[in-house]
Amino acid sequence: MKNIFINGIMLDRSQIFLRELARNFHVIGEGLAPLQNEPGLNISDPFMLAGSMTREEADNLENRITVETKVLADQLVSDFKALHPERAEQWSLPDGYTGSTLHPRVSVLLKKEAHFQLIHAAHPIDMVISGADYGSHARMTALTARKMSIPTMNLEHGFFFAQIRWQYSNLKRNMPMYFASEYLNLDSPMEAGIFEEILANFPDQDTKFLGLGTPTDSIVGQGLTREEARKRLGISSTKKVVTLVCTWIESRSINVLVTGQLNVIDLYEDIFRSLAEDDFRHDLELLIKLHPAEARPDVMPGVKACLENMAHRFGLPAPRVFGDQLPEVLTAADIVAGVGFSSVLFDVFQMGKASVVLMPPYLVTTTQPDWRRRGSIPLEEGVMEVADDPADLWRRLADWLTPSRQKKLASDVAHLTEKYDLQYRTVEEKSQKIIDWIKELLG
Repeated sequence: MKNIFINGIMLDRSQIFLRELARNFHVIGEGLAPLQNEPGLNISDPFMLAGSMTREEADNLENRITVETKVLADQLVSDFKALHPERAEQWSLPDGYTGSTLHPRVSVLLKKEAHFQLIHAAHPIDMVISGADYGSHARMTALTARKMSIPTMNLEHGFFFAQIRWQYSNLKRNMPMYFASEYLNLDSPMEAGIFEEILANFPDQDTKFLGLGTPTDSIVGQGLTREEARKRLGISSTKKVVTLVCTWIESRSINVLVTGQLNVIDLYEDIFRSLAEDDFRHDLELLIKLHPAEARPDVMPGVKACLENMAHRFGLPAPRVFGDQLPEVLTAADIVAGVGFSSVLFDVFQMGKASVVLMPPYLVTTTQPDWRRRGSIPLEEGVMEVADDPADLWRRLADWLTPSRQKKLASDVAHLTEKYDLQYRTVEEKSQKIIDWIKELLG
Protein backbone atom coordinates (compact mmCIF):
# COMPACT_ATOMS: atom_id res chain seq x y z
CA MET A 1 0.00 0.00 0.00
CA LYS A 2 1.35 3.43 -0.96
CA ASN A 3 2.37 5.80 1.85
CA ILE A 4 0.86 9.30 1.60
CA PHE A 5 2.20 12.00 3.93
CA ILE A 6 -0.34 14.68 4.92
CA ASN A 7 1.25 18.08 5.45
CA GLY A 8 -0.75 20.96 6.94
CA ILE A 9 -4.27 19.99 5.83
CA MET A 10 -6.97 21.12 8.27
CA LEU A 11 -8.94 18.16 9.63
CA ASP A 12 -11.98 20.29 10.52
CA ARG A 13 -12.68 21.06 6.83
CA SER A 14 -11.25 17.93 5.17
CA GLN A 15 -12.56 14.91 7.09
CA ILE A 16 -14.46 13.40 4.17
CA PHE A 17 -11.45 13.62 1.86
CA LEU A 18 -9.01 12.27 4.46
CA ARG A 19 -11.29 9.32 5.17
CA GLU A 20 -11.51 8.44 1.47
CA LEU A 21 -7.74 8.82 1.13
CA ALA A 22 -7.13 6.52 4.11
CA ARG A 23 -9.36 3.84 2.57
CA ASN A 24 -7.13 3.71 -0.49
CA PHE A 25 -3.66 4.49 0.89
CA HIS A 26 -1.66 4.41 4.11
CA VAL A 27 -1.97 7.98 5.39
CA ILE A 28 0.70 9.44 7.67
CA GLY A 29 -0.01 12.79 9.28
CA GLU A 30 -0.29 14.87 12.42
CA GLY A 31 -3.63 15.82 13.95
CA LEU A 32 -5.50 12.81 12.55
CA ALA A 33 -6.03 11.03 15.89
CA PRO A 34 -9.86 11.44 15.77
CA LEU A 35 -9.91 9.22 12.66
CA GLN A 36 -7.33 6.63 13.68
CA ASN A 37 -9.70 4.17 15.36
CA GLU A 38 -12.32 4.16 12.61
CA PRO A 39 -12.59 0.74 10.90
CA GLY A 40 -11.21 0.47 7.39
CA LEU A 41 -8.90 3.51 7.64
CA ASN A 42 -5.12 3.21 7.36
CA ILE A 43 -3.73 6.12 9.41
CA SER A 44 -0.47 6.49 11.35
CA ASP A 45 1.01 9.24 13.51
CA PRO A 46 4.36 10.37 12.04
CA PHE A 47 5.94 10.64 15.49
CA MET A 48 5.33 6.94 16.01
CA LEU A 49 7.00 6.00 12.73
CA ALA A 50 10.16 8.10 12.71
CA GLY A 51 13.43 6.53 13.75
CA SER A 52 15.88 8.34 15.98
CA MET A 53 19.09 10.21 15.15
CA THR A 54 22.52 9.08 16.17
CA ARG A 55 24.49 11.44 18.44
CA GLU A 56 26.66 12.41 15.49
CA GLU A 57 23.61 13.22 13.33
CA ALA A 58 22.09 15.32 16.13
CA ASP A 59 25.32 17.25 16.59
CA ASN A 60 25.57 17.86 12.85
CA LEU A 61 22.01 19.19 12.80
CA GLU A 62 22.72 21.62 15.66
CA ASN A 63 25.87 22.82 13.88
CA ARG A 64 23.88 23.33 10.67
CA ILE A 65 21.23 25.33 12.56
CA THR A 66 23.96 27.62 13.90
CA VAL A 67 25.55 28.10 10.48
CA GLU A 68 22.24 28.68 8.66
CA THR A 69 21.13 31.17 11.31
CA LYS A 70 24.28 33.23 10.73
CA VAL A 71 23.77 33.04 6.96
CA LEU A 72 20.21 34.31 7.35
CA ALA A 73 21.29 37.14 9.68
CA ASP A 74 24.01 38.24 7.27
CA GLN A 75 21.55 38.14 4.37
CA LEU A 76 19.03 40.30 6.22
CA VAL A 77 21.71 42.91 6.93
CA SER A 78 22.88 42.79 3.31
CA ASP A 79 19.31 43.19 2.00
CA PHE A 80 18.62 46.16 4.28
CA LYS A 81 21.81 47.96 3.31
CA ALA A 82 21.09 47.39 -0.38
CA LEU A 83 17.62 48.92 0.04
CA HIS A 84 18.79 51.79 2.28
CA PRO A 85 22.36 52.70 1.28
CA GLU A 86 22.07 56.02 3.11
CA ARG A 87 21.85 54.10 6.42
CA ALA A 88 24.24 51.28 5.56
CA GLU A 89 27.11 52.39 7.78
CA GLN A 90 25.26 52.67 11.07
CA TRP A 91 22.63 49.92 10.71
CA SER A 92 22.77 46.42 12.20
CA LEU A 93 20.34 43.88 13.57
CA PRO A 94 19.03 44.71 17.07
CA ASP A 95 20.95 43.20 19.96
CA GLY A 96 19.79 39.68 20.70
CA TYR A 97 17.60 39.47 17.57
CA THR A 98 19.59 36.66 16.00
CA GLY A 99 19.43 34.47 19.08
CA SER A 100 15.86 35.24 20.17
CA THR A 101 14.11 35.37 16.78
CA LEU A 102 16.14 33.94 13.91
CA HIS A 103 17.75 30.94 15.64
CA PRO A 104 14.45 29.44 16.93
CA ARG A 105 12.82 29.86 13.52
CA VAL A 106 15.70 28.23 11.64
CA SER A 107 15.76 25.47 14.23
CA VAL A 108 12.05 24.65 13.74
CA LEU A 109 12.39 24.50 9.96
CA LEU A 110 15.53 22.36 9.83
CA LYS A 111 14.16 19.98 12.46
CA LYS A 112 11.01 19.60 10.33
CA GLU A 113 13.24 18.64 7.41
CA ALA A 114 15.19 16.14 9.52
CA HIS A 115 11.99 14.62 10.96
CA PHE A 116 10.54 14.04 7.51
CA GLN A 117 13.79 12.40 6.38
CA LEU A 118 13.69 10.05 9.37
CA ILE A 119 10.09 9.04 8.58
CA HIS A 120 10.99 8.43 4.94
CA ALA A 121 13.96 6.29 5.96
CA ALA A 122 11.72 4.07 8.10
CA HIS A 123 8.60 4.10 5.88
CA PRO A 124 9.36 5.34 2.34
CA ILE A 125 6.92 8.10 1.43
CA ASP A 126 5.36 7.81 -2.03
CA MET A 127 3.69 11.23 -2.10
CA VAL A 128 3.27 14.38 0.02
CA ILE A 129 -0.09 16.19 -0.04
CA SER A 130 0.03 19.67 1.49
CA GLY A 131 -2.46 22.36 2.38
CA ALA A 132 -1.48 25.96 1.54
CA ASP A 133 2.16 25.05 0.96
CA TYR A 134 3.15 28.68 0.43
CA GLY A 135 2.71 29.07 4.20
CA SER A 136 5.43 28.54 6.77
CA HIS A 137 3.56 25.63 8.42
CA ALA A 138 3.79 23.40 5.34
CA ARG A 139 6.43 24.81 3.03
CA MET A 140 9.55 23.16 4.48
CA THR A 141 8.21 19.61 4.26
CA ALA A 142 7.00 20.13 0.68
CA LEU A 143 10.38 21.52 -0.39
CA THR A 144 12.22 18.67 1.37
CA ALA A 145 10.10 16.09 -0.45
CA ARG A 146 10.79 17.75 -3.81
CA LYS A 147 14.53 17.67 -3.16
CA MET A 148 14.13 13.94 -2.50
CA SER A 149 12.21 13.51 -5.82
CA ILE A 150 9.00 12.55 -4.01
CA PRO A 151 5.82 13.64 -5.86
CA THR A 152 4.14 16.59 -4.17
CA MET A 153 0.65 18.06 -4.48
CA ASN A 154 -0.84 21.17 -2.88
CA LEU A 155 -4.58 21.05 -2.14
CA GLU A 156 -5.89 24.53 -1.57
CA HIS A 157 -8.15 24.62 1.48
CA GLY A 158 -10.51 27.07 -0.19
CA PHE A 159 -11.59 28.25 -3.61
CA PHE A 160 -9.50 31.16 -4.96
CA PHE A 161 -12.80 32.69 -5.90
CA ALA A 162 -11.75 36.34 -5.78
CA GLN A 163 -8.14 35.97 -6.99
CA ILE A 164 -7.01 39.30 -8.47
CA ARG A 165 -6.05 38.93 -12.11
CA TRP A 166 -2.57 39.85 -13.17
CA GLN A 167 -3.40 43.00 -15.14
CA TYR A 168 -4.75 44.62 -11.96
CA SER A 169 -1.68 43.92 -9.85
CA ASN A 170 0.85 46.52 -8.84
CA LEU A 171 3.98 45.11 -10.46
CA LYS A 172 6.31 47.00 -8.12
CA ARG A 173 4.68 45.74 -4.93
CA ASN A 174 3.06 42.42 -5.78
CA MET A 175 4.60 38.98 -5.37
CA PRO A 176 2.81 35.84 -6.55
CA MET A 177 2.07 32.84 -4.42
CA TYR A 178 5.27 30.81 -4.47
CA PHE A 179 3.85 27.30 -4.36
CA ALA A 180 6.29 24.69 -3.11
CA SER A 181 4.67 21.57 -4.59
CA GLU A 182 5.01 20.25 -8.11
CA TYR A 183 1.21 20.08 -8.58
CA LEU A 184 -1.40 22.58 -7.41
CA ASN A 185 -5.00 21.37 -7.33
CA LEU A 186 -7.77 24.00 -7.48
CA ASP A 187 -11.53 23.84 -7.57
CA SER A 188 -12.04 24.54 -11.26
CA PRO A 189 -10.24 25.09 -14.56
CA MET A 190 -11.24 28.77 -14.19
CA GLU A 191 -8.91 29.15 -11.20
CA ALA A 192 -6.13 27.20 -12.90
CA GLY A 193 -6.29 29.58 -15.85
CA ILE A 194 -6.00 32.63 -13.57
CA PHE A 195 -2.91 31.25 -11.84
CA GLU A 196 -1.29 30.16 -15.09
CA GLU A 197 -1.66 33.75 -16.30
CA ILE A 198 -0.11 35.13 -13.11
CA LEU A 199 2.82 32.74 -12.93
CA ALA A 200 3.65 33.20 -16.63
CA ASN A 201 5.29 36.42 -15.40
CA PHE A 202 7.56 34.40 -13.09
CA PRO A 203 9.25 31.79 -15.32
CA ASP A 204 11.31 30.39 -12.44
CA GLN A 205 8.17 28.69 -11.11
CA ASP A 206 7.33 25.29 -12.54
CA THR A 207 3.98 24.59 -10.87
CA LYS A 208 1.58 22.34 -12.77
CA PHE A 209 -2.09 23.24 -12.31
CA LEU A 210 -4.99 20.83 -11.84
CA GLY A 211 -8.71 21.55 -11.61
CA LEU A 212 -9.92 18.35 -9.94
CA GLY A 213 -11.93 20.13 -7.26
CA THR A 214 -11.20 21.41 -3.76
CA PRO A 215 -12.15 18.52 -1.41
CA THR A 216 -13.22 20.60 1.58
CA ASP A 217 -16.29 19.58 3.55
CA SER A 218 -18.93 21.73 1.90
CA ILE A 219 -21.25 24.00 3.84
CA VAL A 220 -23.69 24.08 0.94
CA GLY A 221 -24.27 20.35 0.92
CA GLN A 222 -25.37 20.05 4.55
CA GLY A 223 -29.03 20.93 3.92
CA LEU A 224 -29.09 23.39 6.81
CA THR A 225 -31.88 25.98 6.64
CA ARG A 226 -31.52 29.58 7.77
CA GLU A 227 -34.19 29.05 10.44
CA GLU A 228 -32.41 26.00 11.86
CA ALA A 229 -29.03 27.77 11.77
CA ARG A 230 -30.42 30.74 13.69
CA LYS A 231 -32.06 28.42 16.21
CA ARG A 232 -28.72 26.64 16.83
CA LEU A 233 -27.02 30.01 17.36
CA GLY A 234 -29.76 31.30 19.64
CA ILE A 235 -30.77 34.14 17.32
CA SER A 236 -34.38 35.11 17.85
CA SER A 237 -34.14 38.65 16.51
CA THR A 238 -35.90 39.62 13.28
CA LYS A 239 -33.05 41.98 12.42
CA LYS A 240 -30.83 41.43 9.41
CA VAL A 241 -27.85 39.20 10.25
CA VAL A 242 -24.41 40.25 8.97
CA THR A 243 -21.59 37.73 9.35
CA LEU A 244 -18.07 39.18 9.31
CA VAL A 245 -15.49 36.55 8.35
CA CYS A 246 -11.85 37.02 9.26
CA THR A 247 -8.97 35.96 7.09
CA TRP A 248 -5.43 35.13 8.22
CA ILE A 249 -2.19 37.02 7.69
CA GLU A 250 0.49 34.58 6.64
CA SER A 251 3.91 35.43 8.08
CA ARG A 252 5.85 35.25 4.84
CA SER A 253 8.04 38.04 6.17
CA ILE A 254 8.44 39.68 9.57
CA ASN A 255 7.62 43.06 8.07
CA VAL A 256 4.36 41.88 6.48
CA LEU A 257 3.33 39.99 9.63
CA VAL A 258 3.79 42.96 12.00
CA THR A 259 2.45 45.58 9.60
CA GLY A 260 -0.48 43.39 8.62
CA GLN A 261 -1.52 42.62 12.21
CA LEU A 262 -1.44 46.32 13.14
CA ASN A 263 -3.41 47.17 10.00
CA VAL A 264 -6.12 44.67 10.89
CA ILE A 265 -6.45 45.90 14.48
CA ASP A 266 -6.82 49.47 13.23
CA LEU A 267 -9.30 48.28 10.61
CA TYR A 268 -11.55 46.57 13.19
CA GLU A 269 -11.56 49.77 15.22
CA ASP A 270 -12.58 51.75 12.15
CA ILE A 271 -15.29 49.19 11.35
CA PHE A 272 -16.89 49.60 14.78
CA ARG A 273 -16.46 53.38 14.75
CA SER A 274 -18.17 53.74 11.38
CA LEU A 275 -20.99 51.35 12.35
CA ALA A 276 -21.69 53.48 15.43
CA GLU A 277 -22.20 56.46 13.10
CA ASP A 278 -24.49 54.60 10.67
CA ASP A 279 -28.26 54.14 11.12
CA PHE A 280 -27.83 50.59 9.77
CA ARG A 281 -26.67 49.62 13.29
CA HIS A 282 -30.30 49.61 14.46
CA ASP A 283 -31.31 47.04 11.85
CA LEU A 284 -28.61 44.36 12.15
CA GLU A 285 -27.19 41.69 14.39
CA LEU A 286 -23.43 41.25 13.91
CA LEU A 287 -21.75 37.83 13.99
CA ILE A 288 -17.95 37.49 13.70
CA LYS A 289 -16.40 34.20 12.58
CA LEU A 290 -12.72 33.98 13.48
CA HIS A 291 -10.13 32.23 11.33
CA PRO A 292 -9.17 28.80 12.77
CA ALA A 293 -5.72 30.18 13.65
CA GLU A 294 -7.42 32.74 15.93
CA ALA A 295 -9.91 30.22 17.29
CA ARG A 296 -7.35 28.11 19.17
CA PRO A 297 -8.14 27.79 22.90
CA ASP A 298 -5.00 29.75 23.87
CA VAL A 299 -5.75 32.61 21.45
CA MET A 300 -9.52 33.02 21.10
CA PRO A 301 -10.32 34.48 24.56
CA GLY A 302 -7.99 37.42 23.94
CA VAL A 303 -9.26 38.04 20.41
CA LYS A 304 -12.89 37.82 21.54
CA ALA A 305 -12.32 40.23 24.44
CA CYS A 306 -10.54 42.68 22.13
CA LEU A 307 -13.43 42.77 19.64
CA GLU A 308 -16.06 43.07 22.39
CA ASN A 309 -14.15 45.92 24.06
CA MET A 310 -13.84 47.78 20.75
CA ALA A 311 -17.59 47.57 20.20
CA HIS A 312 -18.35 48.77 23.73
CA ARG A 313 -16.02 51.77 23.35
CA PHE A 314 -18.21 53.01 20.51
CA GLY A 315 -21.50 52.36 22.31
CA LEU A 316 -22.36 49.21 20.34
CA PRO A 317 -23.63 45.91 21.72
CA ALA A 318 -21.00 43.19 21.80
CA PRO A 319 -20.87 41.17 18.57
CA ARG A 320 -21.38 37.41 18.70
CA VAL A 321 -17.86 35.96 18.19
CA PHE A 322 -17.49 32.35 17.00
CA GLY A 323 -14.45 30.13 16.68
CA ASP A 324 -16.34 27.28 15.01
CA GLN A 325 -19.90 26.62 13.73
CA LEU A 326 -18.98 27.93 10.28
CA PRO A 327 -22.02 26.32 8.56
CA GLU A 328 -24.37 27.96 11.06
CA VAL A 329 -22.86 31.48 10.94
CA LEU A 330 -22.85 31.55 7.13
CA THR A 331 -26.29 30.01 6.71
CA ALA A 332 -27.82 32.32 9.33
CA ALA A 333 -26.46 35.41 7.55
CA ASP A 334 -28.43 37.59 5.19
CA ILE A 335 -25.13 38.89 3.81
CA VAL A 336 -21.43 38.33 4.49
CA ALA A 337 -18.63 40.85 4.97
CA GLY A 338 -14.96 39.94 4.82
CA VAL A 339 -11.83 41.47 6.30
CA GLY A 340 -9.70 40.55 3.31
CA PHE A 341 -10.54 37.75 0.90
CA SER A 342 -11.44 34.42 2.50
CA SER A 343 -11.76 30.88 1.18
CA VAL A 344 -15.36 30.74 2.44
CA LEU A 345 -16.52 33.42 -0.01
CA PHE A 346 -17.11 30.70 -2.60
CA ASP A 347 -19.40 28.93 -0.12
CA VAL A 348 -21.23 32.24 0.26
CA PHE A 349 -21.58 32.52 -3.53
CA GLN A 350 -22.93 28.98 -3.83
CA MET A 351 -25.49 29.82 -1.15
CA GLY A 352 -26.74 32.63 -3.41
CA LYS A 353 -25.56 35.40 -1.09
CA ALA A 354 -23.55 38.54 -1.78
CA SER A 355 -20.34 39.48 -0.03
CA VAL A 356 -18.60 42.80 0.54
CA VAL A 357 -14.88 42.82 1.29
CA LEU A 358 -12.81 45.44 3.08
CA MET A 359 -9.09 45.12 2.51
CA PRO A 360 -6.39 45.98 5.10
CA PRO A 361 -4.12 48.81 3.85
CA TYR A 362 -1.04 46.61 3.54
CA LEU A 363 -2.87 44.49 0.93
CA VAL A 364 -4.31 47.43 -1.02
CA THR A 365 -0.79 48.54 -1.96
CA THR A 366 -0.31 45.41 -4.06
CA THR A 367 -3.01 46.37 -6.55
CA GLN A 368 -3.78 49.02 -9.16
CA PRO A 369 -6.31 51.74 -8.17
CA ASP A 370 -9.10 50.38 -10.39
CA TRP A 371 -8.99 46.78 -9.14
CA ARG A 372 -11.84 47.28 -6.65
CA ARG A 373 -14.48 47.26 -9.38
CA ARG A 374 -13.14 44.88 -12.04
CA GLY A 375 -10.04 43.14 -10.69
CA SER A 376 -11.51 39.66 -10.28
CA ILE A 377 -14.21 37.60 -11.96
CA PRO A 378 -16.81 37.86 -9.13
CA LEU A 379 -16.24 41.63 -8.94
CA GLU A 380 -16.67 41.96 -12.69
CA GLU A 381 -19.78 39.75 -12.68
CA GLY A 382 -21.47 41.67 -9.85
CA VAL A 383 -21.77 39.02 -7.12
CA MET A 384 -19.17 40.61 -4.83
CA GLU A 385 -18.03 44.13 -4.02
CA VAL A 386 -14.99 45.74 -2.41
CA ALA A 387 -15.64 48.66 -0.07
CA ASP A 388 -13.48 51.78 -0.25
CA ASP A 389 -13.44 52.24 3.54
CA PRO A 390 -15.35 51.05 6.65
CA ALA A 391 -18.17 53.58 6.20
CA ASP A 392 -18.57 52.44 2.60
CA LEU A 393 -18.70 48.82 3.85
CA TRP A 394 -21.89 49.43 5.84
CA ARG A 395 -23.47 51.45 3.01
CA ARG A 396 -22.86 48.66 0.53
CA LEU A 397 -24.11 45.94 2.91
CA ALA A 398 -27.36 47.84 3.50
CA ASP A 399 -27.83 48.45 -0.23
CA TRP A 400 -27.36 44.76 -1.07
CA LEU A 401 -30.25 43.86 1.22
CA THR A 402 -32.84 45.87 -0.74
CA PRO A 403 -35.33 43.73 -2.74
CA SER A 404 -34.15 45.05 -6.12
CA ARG A 405 -30.51 44.16 -5.43
CA GLN A 406 -31.46 40.72 -4.13
CA LYS A 407 -33.43 39.99 -7.32
CA LYS A 408 -30.50 41.05 -9.51
CA LEU A 409 -28.09 39.02 -7.36
CA ALA A 410 -30.04 35.82 -8.01
CA SER A 411 -29.78 36.45 -11.76
CA ASP A 412 -26.06 37.28 -11.60
CA VAL A 413 -25.25 34.18 -9.52
CA ALA A 414 -27.04 31.95 -12.04
CA HIS A 415 -25.20 33.62 -14.94
CA LEU A 416 -21.74 33.27 -13.36
CA THR A 417 -22.41 29.66 -12.37
CA GLU A 418 -23.29 28.72 -15.95
CA LYS A 419 -20.57 30.81 -17.60
CA TYR A 420 -17.68 29.16 -15.69
CA ASP A 421 -19.32 25.80 -14.88
CA LEU A 422 -19.29 26.46 -11.14
CA GLN A 423 -22.01 23.94 -10.39
CA TYR A 424 -22.04 22.47 -6.91
CA ARG A 425 -20.19 19.14 -6.77
CA THR A 426 -20.08 16.97 -3.69
CA VAL A 427 -16.86 16.59 -1.76
CA GLU A 428 -17.15 12.82 -2.36
CA GLU A 429 -17.06 13.39 -6.13
CA LYS A 430 -14.05 15.69 -5.84
CA SER A 431 -12.23 13.32 -3.48
CA GLN A 432 -12.69 10.39 -5.86
CA LYS A 433 -11.31 12.40 -8.81
CA ILE A 434 -8.19 13.25 -6.79
CA ILE A 435 -7.71 9.66 -5.62
CA ASP A 436 -8.06 8.34 -9.17
CA TRP A 437 -5.47 10.90 -10.32
CA ILE A 438 -3.03 9.89 -7.56
CA LYS A 439 -3.40 6.20 -8.43
CA GLU A 440 -2.61 6.96 -12.04
CA LEU A 441 0.39 9.13 -11.10
CA LEU A 442 1.88 6.58 -8.69
CA GLY A 443 1.10 3.60 -10.90
